[in-house]
Amino acid sequence: MAQARVVDLQGKEIRKIDLPAALFDLEPRPFVVHQYVKMYLANQRQGTHSTLNRSRMEGGGAKPFRQKGTGRARQGTNISPLMPGGARAFGPTPRDYRQSMPKQMRRLALRSCLADLARDDKVVVLDAGEFEAPRTKTVASFLDRIGLSSQRTLILSEGREPNFALSCRNLPKVSYKRAINVNPYDLVQCDTVVFTKQGLARVEEVFK
Repeated sequence: MAQARVVDLQGKEIRKIDLPAALFDLEPRPFVVHQYVKMYLANQRQGTHSTLNRSRMEGGGAKPFRQKGTGRARQGTNISPLMPGGARAFGPTPRDYRQSMPKQMRRLALRSCLADLARDDKVVVLDAGEFEAPRTKTVASFLDRIGLSSQRTLILSEGREPNFALSCRNLPKVSYKRAINVNPYDLVQCDTVVFTKQGLARVEEVFK
């Protein structure tokens, strides 16, 4: 059974809890995670790249110079890819890079990432009240006390703490996200994931 330490906002460990077995207790599947990351990165591409081929260029009606006697290679048009300023041969054209994965595979990739983090003791649960006002210094000192100030940290919350989100926004190695929006790519990019109590419950409710 995977476990995680529960800490307060002062960085003191309160207790340890058993993480939900449905999410954290399985053998990670690196291949499925790799497939998801490939799909995610492909889906970020706009696919708007475009070059001018010969059919899209203007000009080229007359020979640029006579056929013989110049000492140059013969050319029939000034828009040939062989000519300076000519068309592009086999250049990129607009296309859709979008890929898809079955829902069960996406969920398996997410659970694999969570299980891998839990196996390396990279899951922390934060037990703290609501922030009365945005305070970046509070979050920075909390991360420093638990030894995460130099690590890429992903904080997952229920999403109903706007002051908490604002407190995390200016920290360079910290990402704040709603728990229901987390994906395997976010988990691959971080060194440690910090759940709020509500965020962990929300992840279990949605993804178990």
